Amino acid sequence: MDLRDNIRLNRTKMLDEAAINHRPSHFMHTLLIFLLVYFIANIAISMITAIPTAIYLLTVDSFWELVRGALNDTITEEAFNEAMTQITANVPWWVTLISLMASGGVLIGASIIYCKFIEKRPIKTLGLRKTNYGLEYGVGALIGVGMYALTFLIAFACGSVKIVGGASFTFPIILFLIGFVIQGAGEEIFVRGYLMTTVARDYKIGLALAFSSAVFALMHGANAGVGALALINIFLFGVFEGIYILKRGDIIGACAIHTMWNFAQGCIFGSSVSGISAMPSIFNTEFDLERTPANGGVFGLEGGFAATIVLLIAIGAILLLKPKQSELPPDELNRNSQGETSEF
Repeated sequence: MDLRDNIRLNRTKMLDEAAINHRPSHFMHTLLIFLLVYFIANIAISMITAIPTAIYLLTVDSFWELVRGALNDTITEEAFNEAMTQITANVPWWVTLISLMASGGVLIGASIIYCKFIEKRPIKTLGLRKTNYGLEYGVGALIGVGMYALTFLIAFACGSVKIVGGASFTFPIILFLIGFVIQGAGEEIFVRGYLMTTVARDYKIGLALAFSSAVFALMHGANAGVGALALINIFLFGVFEGIYILKRGDIIGACAIHTMWNFAQGCIFGSSVSGISAMPSIFNTEFDLERTPANGGVFGLEGGFAATIVLLIAIGAILLLKPKQSELPPDELNRNSQGETSEF
C-alpha cells in the first residue's frame, strides 16, 4: 500500500454535504463573518461569566478595601489594577466551572444558529453525525488521556515537573469533567465544525486546516502565561484535531480528545489548562520554574516542548491512518472546489 494515499486528506461526507447548493464566498467575506460571530459569542460569554465573578468579588474583603481606597483616592490606579489582577487570578473553582460551561455552551449555540439559519446547512455538517457516538467518543477519550500522559512523562523525565502530595478525589472533579465535555465540544464545533468546514467548501482542505488552526491558537493568545511556544503547540493541536476529523469523518472523537486532554491536565495531574488553574485535581504537580521551556510554566504543560514532541508524533501517526472516502457522488455536489484531495 502506498502511504501517500493515506497522507492525502480526502474530502469527507460532512464537507461534501456542506457544499451542496453553496455559492462560493470570498475568503475575506468568510473571515469577517466569522469574526462577527465570534465577537457576538464573546459578548454573551462575558455577560454570563460576569455574574459568578461579581458574586465572588462581593464576598472578598480585599476587594472592598480596594473600592474604599479608590473612593478615598488613597490608592493609585496602577496599584488598584495590580491588586485586582491578583484577586481575579485566585477565583474559586466554581467560578472557573461556570466559565467553562458558558464558553462551551455559547460556542456550540452560536455555531448551530449561524450554520443552520444563516448558511442554511444541516447541523450534521458540523461533524455531528449519527454514527457510533459512544465508540468514537471512547476512543477519542483514551487518545486524549494518553497524549497528555506521555507529555507529562517527557516533562517528568526532563526533571521539570513532579507530583507532590498524595492522591485525593473530590466531587467537584466530576463537575469539571462535565464542564470540559461542554468546553471541548464547543471549541471543536466552533473552530473545526463551523470555520474549517466553511473554508473547505471554497478552498483547499490544507488551507482550511491551517487557517482554522491559526485562529484556534489566536483564541488562546490572551491567556495567562502564553508564549510563542504555547501558541505553536496550540496550533499543532489544532492541526492534529483537524486531521483527525477529516480522517474519521465526524467531530465526536476530536471533541473527546480535546476534553480529556484538558481534564487530564487540570483535574488529574493538577496543572494549569492554558493558563487557567482554579480547579480541583487528583494529584498536585509542582513545576520547576527554571525549566519552563519543558513544562510551559504558568500556561501549563501544553506550553512547553514536551507537548511539542507529543503533538508532532501524534500528527505523524494520524496522517498514516487510512482515510474514509466521501459517500456522495460528484454529480450531487454544487461547489467551486479546487480539487478533491490535498497533500498535507
